[in-house]
Amino acid sequence: MRHAFIVLRYTLLRNVRDVSSAIEMLLVPIVLVFVLGSVLGGAYEPSDLPATPVAYVTDASGEIADAFSAFLSQDEIAHYLAVTESSTGEEAQRLLESEEVAATITLVQDEAALGAGQGGTTLTIAEGAGSSIGHVIVRSIVDSFARSVNVSNALTELGAAEAAYEPLPAQFEASVVSREGRAPGAFDFYSVSMLVLFVMYIAQYSAEGLREDLFEPLGARARTTPAPWAAQVAGKLSAHVVSGVIQATIIIAVTALAFGASWGEQPLLLAGIVFSLCLFAAAFGGIVLAITRDGPKAQSAVAVVILGSMILSGGGAQIGNVSPAFRAFQTLLPHFQGQRAILTMIYGGEPGAIGAAFIYFLGGTALLLTLTAIMTRRSM
Repeated sequence: MRHAFIVLRYTLLRNVRDVSSAIEMLLVPIVLVFVLGSVLGGAYEPSDLPATPVAYVTDASGEIADAFSAFLSQDEIAHYLAVTESSTGEEAQRLLESEEVAATITLVQDEAALGAGQGGTTLTIAEGAGSSIGHVIVRSIVDSFARSVNVSNALTELGAAEAAYEPLPAQFEASVVSREGRAPGAFDFYSVSMLVLFVMYIAQYSAEGLREDLFEPLGARARTTPAPWAAQVAGKLSAHVVSGVIQATIIIAVTALAFGASWGEQPLLLAGIVFSLCLFAAAFGGIVLAITRDGPKAQSAVAVVILGSMILSGGGAQIGNVSPAFRAFQTLLPHFQGQRAILTMIYGGEPGAIGAAFIYFLGGTALLLTLTAIMTRRSM
């Protein structure tokens, strides 16, 4: 234990004295958070939806037709629907196919009901390609009118007096929906993403340290000393883990103070996620070196895998709905596991995401260290 602590201490001092690398690993993520948060901030802020364009065709007359036309002309409805009256169904269909409107609303006389001496009208909605949000708005507004009419007719059938439909002023209560505490803003999201990205880069320190111990004369001389070889390796890897924890702590503190990034209210859980991520990153550097058996190649491979993991996980630009197959692939990526776990801890979300991340990082660490030991046994 004493030997491992000595190696840890001097390796940590060596990392700290590498001033240029230390500044790069701390300054670059903070600068990236500032740039990405400033440039892409608008994509993470809620915006007021414009009125959904619809084409309205009527081939009916009477009380209901007049009431529906009056309903659509109300100022409250105009805030949500931009209605264009079309003289024919063919004209409305042309507007729908050219995507000038999101939907068409057709009001026609119900001939079957007229033949039965009852009278009536039929409302029909046709939706085009485009945002499903606009379709939901159109359906909701038309459904609210149709249900009111149906209730009035039902009351009339039951003999209620004065049950005829009369248009009333639309009652909409405007309220501002805040994202705070519910979803990350740009600075919140990129603070988490850059934290995971640059903590993973300690894999390069790990690969470099093990290269010296396994493939360089320094390691051969160290193995001739009375110090246990396991203590030498444990001390080296532990120093890189500690370096990663220190780096993560500084990034968290600076982004919280400078950009107001939210890191939740569970510091111990956040520390646990970060620590398990650091363990995995150190072990990952070891396995990449064991596979390549070459320092420069290991450094390049680590950089490519880590950056690719970030991009495919949506850490640079959020990826929308993905197929189940691609989501299953994402769960194999360390950046996805770390980013999802931290965001879930702060904002809630996918059940089991935090537990899955701990299993992934801690189980992966044990597996990677075992494979590294097996693959490098001839070098020891």
